[in-house]
Amino acid sequence: MSFLNLNLNLTYQNIHFRHPSSSSSLPIPLPPLPPGISRSFIPTPHGDLEILHTTTTSSSRQSALFFIHGGMGSASVWLEYLSFFSQQQQQNIPCYAISMRGHGGSWYPSYLRMVYGTTKGDLTGDVVSGIRWAVDRERGQRKQQQLGRGVIKGQQGRQGKEGRGGEKGDDVEAKEEVEMVLIGHSSGGGLAQYILSAGLLGGLSVKIKGLVLMGAVPGFGSIPIYLTWFRLDPLFALRLLLHLGHPNSPLSHPSLVRLIFFSNDLLPDSYLSRFMSFMSRYESLLWPLGMARSFADSERVLLRICGWGETTKQEQKQGQVERVLVIAGERDKIMTQPIVQRLADWYRAAYERLVVEEKKIDGVMVGSENETVDEEVEGSGGPKDTAGRGVRFALVPGAGHHCQNDVGWEVGARKVLAFYRQLL
Repeated sequence: MSFLNLNLNLTYQNIHFRHPSSSSSLPIPLPPLPPGISRSFIPTPHGDLEILHTTTTSSSRQSALFFIHGGMGSASVWLEYLSFFSQQQQQNIPCYAISMRGHGGSWYPSYLRMVYGTTKGDLTGDVVSGIRWAVDRERGQRKQQQLGRGVIKGQQGRQGKEGRGGEKGDDVEAKEEVEMVLIGHSSGGGLAQYILSAGLLGGLSVKIKGLVLMGAVPGFGSIPIYLTWFRLDPLFALRLLLHLGHPNSPLSHPSLVRLIFFSNDLLPDSYLSRFMSFMSRYESLLWPLGMARSFADSERVLLRICGWGETTKQEQKQGQVERVLVIAGERDKIMTQPIVQRLADWYRAAYERLVVEEKKIDGVMVGSENETVDEEVEGSGGPKDTAGRGVRFALVPGAGHHCQNDVGWEVGARKVLAFYRQLL
């Protein structure tokens, strides 16, 4: 922090007021995709939305993972995780990552429209469009697999009566809901909470089996986060004034991005430069303002997660019903440990009310203390994770705010995988 007191870190290289397609502005590069990952575009009334997804299909009905980026990000911030989860042996986990408008390869509003006219609700609509597209794709792939199995059965001499029965079964299966786990980072984690709290996934034939909040803006409001940011960067206001109020000002210099998003100097400069090249040219101001105060109801969020009553009482006593994972970098400087711990406790208190007082969730309270998570993550070190009252709390040792991109990101990915497996 000391260098910030001496150095304004003022640069205009990453301050853009023009649309990326403008002749006077450099276009945003789309990163090459690793094996097994594809890029598609979702048509919407305003423009196309970029979505990255796995190309492999699974014969078993794995719950899909749907990733939501935060401010200044895009689907590309999830490339490491997409590769990790899609390559898990015997899993073939279907994965999707959306780029909201004004981010990544999605359509770009003008500067004024994006900064002053794009609300939390607008971006939520983009996420819901991505979930709808993912659900339709999953159902389509399952139907193709069912048709393929029907062809094989027909070649083996299936009788007409059996064929009619199979067709009926296929029709029933095609109407089944797709199971999905939402994973939101930073402000994207805030949107995930808002979507569930407001019940915006009704009619999409999707069952949310779990929720991962990664360095997420808490549903009770983000004011403490920005107060922490101001303390980290004492020249925040002066630099913002010199940048004419541009929303990218706080992250306009590599030193600032490293300070706020990452943990230390171990991250290579080459990776940091590549990371910054994919950042959005300008960001909505109404998005964070819409999350400054409480914007989600913790009980409603939990009630819209399915599967609380699917496990046995013995499994519940063993702590196997955590359907919310609150995870953050151990060295996150803005979503600090007290903030994310408070978020986990917020949901644990809601779970306790729903189980004990309101009896709306079929769960078991095992004492008042949280238990240590059984799964050991190789090389994790650091503080022990906890599980209890429907919520798992985890830290990624040595990682900063972008723990999915920082040094040691694989440790966090394994912790998310352990959470995912206990949902099955």
